Amino acid sequence: EECPSDANFEKIVCASNGQVYLTTDRHELWVGRDRKWRPIKVDLGYQFFQEIVSYRDLVIVSTDEALYDVSTGQARSLPMGQPQMSNFAHLASGDGVLVVAGVDEAFLYDGSRWKKIFQL
Repeated sequence: EECPSDANFEKIVCASNGQVYLTTDRHELWVGRDRKWRPIKVDLGYQFFQEIVSYRDLVIVSTDEALYDVSTGQARSLPMGQPQMSNFAHLASGDGVLVVAGVDEAFLYDGSRWKKIFQL
């Protein structure tokens, strides 16, 4: 099997569109399946990818400072916006909800709006 990169893989998600998305320790984001892979360009500056999840028809990656939808093969803002937070390091999805947590706060997206879960 051919590998899309010689970097160390960090996060991986299988999306509802049948594609696999993965991040590497070299700030790379790849999408593909089997032997067909291509990079997705995301200008991170000095940031790192933190998490990647599949939520409904979206594939969302987080950095410390933002969330991005990469499901179309390019990084773009989330269609539902993102909560006002100082850090977006952690993501989880399941059962129709998306949760994002930072250093001292967390928000849940229930399919219609963002709700604060807690803030320290």
